[in-house]
Order: sequence, then structure tokens, then C-alpha cells
Amino acid sequence: VVEADINDVTSQQLDPDFFLVYKAADAISLINCGIKNYVFFINEFNNTEDDHYILNCKEAILNSAFSVCRSLDWFLVFREEKVQRKLLCRSWGYTLNSSLMSVSRGKVKPSEINFLCLGQNSKSGEDDLNYELANEFASKFGLPITFLNFGCEYFANTSYQFFSKNKNCRIECSSPNLFESTEFLSKHDVILDLRSHNLEGLNTPYLNAMATGMPAISTIAKTFGDRDGAIYHCNTNLASITSAFQKVIQNWDNSVKLSREFAIKRNWFEICKIIINFLHKIKNAKST
Repeated sequence: VVEADINDVTSQQLDPDFFLVYKAADAISLINCGIKNYVFFINEFNNTEDDHYILNCKEAILNSAFSVCRSLDWFLVFREEKVQRKLLCRSWGYTLNSSLMSVSRGKVKPSEINFLCLGQNSKSGEDDLNYELANEFASKFGLPITFLNFGCEYFANTSYQFFSKNKNCRIECSSPNLFESTEFLSKHDVILDLRSHNLEGLNTPYLNAMATGMPAISTIAKTFGDRDGAIYHCNTNLASITSAFQKVIQNWDNSVKLSREFAIKRNWFEICKIIINFLHKIKNAKST
């Protein structure tokens, strides 16, 4: 199994059992050259409103050995059974950072909880990650909340006044190193994930935070069968978020433990073992 430059593959300079492909356009190039022994990883989450991309993505899936998506929501994008039968849903794999695992989390008081929202909200100012609702929830209890965002475009283009709504609000959008900073993550207690849709699943920053023993309150919790005690489901309203928050506090010690375990199971080594197992089965089936 190799990751290679698409030109080397299409010129047939390489001949492994399988290729790993991360872009729909590259998969189409392989298909046009009669090459179909590839695994397609769906990575281009910002292109889903582009009909041309969706068609290419569908073609890439259908002609692959199999394709990997990070969220069950992709089954809502591709509803045809022949496409869904090619999809393997696996959480994002990430490189486990042992220093994050060393973060110590003792008992907490509800009045001292520090929330963390992290991701990349819409650059145009559309609140796809429901930062406004998260800020209002934290404000309701007079609790601090940090928005750790990739880039500052969202905050520059939204009319919502975060600081006037919550004096304990903090925005970090120009320091990407914080996404893996043990010191920064250790000062936060609970992830607040209220996104309105879920095609990306759980990314590396999210799993880094969970590796420190940080449980999550999330609108996408139900998509993870092993979430119990690590990710608490909520709906996008204050009452539901409050109920999930109460459960986190009631089960704090266990939630810290299970959050770490949840993250460990999603490191690249564990993900690759599953994918390699599938590839072995496909290769063996072809040789019999």
C-alpha cells in the first residue's frame, strides 16, 4: 500500500497492490487510466455544495476498492445502496501525543468549569458551528468559554457581539499551536460541540483535547457507538445542553477516563490496522 504522486501512478511507474487517494479529482485521473486498485479517503469537506465535486466523489467511490468517510452523515449525501456498500465509516485517525495523556484532571466544581469550542467556523460569518449558542449557554451560568478557531475570518465577518453577550468569553484565532498545547488544553474542562452538520467527524484538534481527559457535550454524539461517558449527546437548545452538562459533572471522574480511552482508540495505528485488514481480505479474495 503506498501514498504516491498521482503522475507517478498514472504513468505506471509504480505497481503496488493498492493506492491511497485523498482527492476526488485524483481518483478520476486513476479511473481514466483504467486504475481501480485504490482506497479513496473523503477529505474535501468544503466542496459538498459543488454538484460537480459530488459527481466526481460518487464516481471515485464506486470505482474504488472501498472508500473511507469520517461521518455517518455521508450516507445522507450518497443515498444509493451501491454507493453506500463501498463506504467504510471510520473516525479520523491522529498521531497520539503522549504528553497530552499526562494532563492531570482532579475534581471540578460546576461553577469553575471552563468550556472550549474548537474548529473552523464559516469564513463568511455564517455560524455553522453554533458558536453563538455555545456563548449564550456559558453566559447563562456565568462560565468562561474559549473559541479556538482556525483563522479569524469568521469573527471579522459576523455581526454577533461575543464579548457583550458574555464577559467571560475568549477568542483565539491566530495561534494554531494552541490546538496541541498541553498548557492551554489543561486549562479547559469540557468541549462544547454544537455544530449543525457533521461531515468531518472528529478531527485531530478535537481528539487531542479528548486525549487530555476532556469530555465533550455534542450534537453529533449519537454517531459514535462507543461514546458513552466520553461524549454526551445534546440538541441545539439550552435545556438539552444543560441536561448534558449535569451528566458530565455527575460522572466527572469516569468521563475523564473514558475520554482518554475514546481518543486512544482513534490513533492512526488502530485505524490503519482496520484498513489493512480490509485490504488483505480483498487481495486474498482476488487470488482465490
